[in-house]
Amino acid sequence: MKDELNLPCECGGTAVLCWSLWGDKYSYRHKCVRCQDESISYDTPEESASAWMKRMSEAIENHFKTQ
Repeated sequence: MKDELNLPCECGGTAVLCWSLWGDKYSYRHKCVRCQDESISYDTPEESASAWMKRMSEAIENHFKTQ
């Protein structure tokens, strides 16, 4: 298990947990927590960062709309 804690994610991040432990049908992939949460993997770190920033921006925008 310890060896599975610092594996590279496809998005360029660090996989905190092996995705295969969560029953992913692509057990050879290792995804970081961010990608696990989105159930998406990205080809480049830039695509991952862009998608994450868009998601955070939308969350902030929605937060202020409800207040």
